[in-house]
Amino acid sequence: MKKDSAAPTTESTDREFYLAAANALGRAAILGMGLQLAWVAILASFDSDWVISLHSRVMGIEISEALFAQAMYLGLLGLKLFVLVAFVIPWLAIRWMLWRRN
Repeated sequence: MKKDSAAPTTESTDREFYLAAANALGRAAILGMGLQLAWVAILASFDSDWVISLHSRVMGIEISEALFAQAMYLGLLGLKLFVLVAFVIPWLAIRWMLWRRN
């Protein structure tokens, strides 16, 4: 029997793998950025005094407005750095490598 199509080459399967990885990383980066936007939107939509008192009750300590704002900024910074390092930079590296191979 004659085969209609040739077996896929290693290079084509590698390219498909890297394209799938880049797509997954890109979607994860978009979800991470969406999480940051949701975080900011939730903080902006609620009364800050209520949110601070809620966190104070949950943590069992009195939190000042300045400390709460600092914690929120540091949390957003940490999330932003994580998304950048874990998803955006690898996505850029893979896309650049695929672009250079063409």
